[in-house]
Amino acid sequence: IGMIENLLQVYKFESQNLPIENEKIDLGEMLERVVSRNEISARQKQCKLAFERPKEKALIDGNYQSIERVVQNLLDNAFKFTEEKGTVKIRLLRDGQYFQITVSDDGPGIQLEDQQNLFNRFWQGTPGKNYTHGTGLGLYLCKQIIEAHKGKITCQSTPAKGTIFTVNLPSKSPADT
Repeated sequence: IGMIENLLQVYKFESQNLPIENEKIDLGEMLERVVSRNEISARQKQCKLAFERPKEKALIDGNYQSIERVVQNLLDNAFKFTEEKGTVKIRLLRDGQYFQITVSDDGPGIQLEDQQNLFNRFWQGTPGKNYTHGTGLGLYLCKQIIEAHKGKITCQSTPAKGTIFTVNLPSKSPADT
């Protein structure tokens, strides 16, 4: 069902038939909910799940469900590639006119030659590497969603040391709150 939903969402974003219904979102509160829902996954994998956020409200205009989907997808990937007793971290901070969400893990990392293809549709990694089965749509959809919100998503990874996905979303100015 998840794969079908991803495929439908990708189609809607590509055909520009998915209207983004923006609302005021407090990223800190949203991330707390996502972290809370994922504590069971962390315990099952015997991983540490850490969350760090600023004291200030992290307000953006965006589609709650879409942004939440991006964070959940990044967390799912982090858990998928993190060994037992590993660590997955979510961090929220302000970076100028943007709020930055990072999802990091201490898994096997991604080879440099594979990093350039991560956000391509249907790309699933080089056969024979440490990657697991997927549809090749998750990160592609994440990129579509973040770009529709006038943001940016990037990846930094060092083989054998882990991966960090970074999402930058425009902040809602204090005058608009």
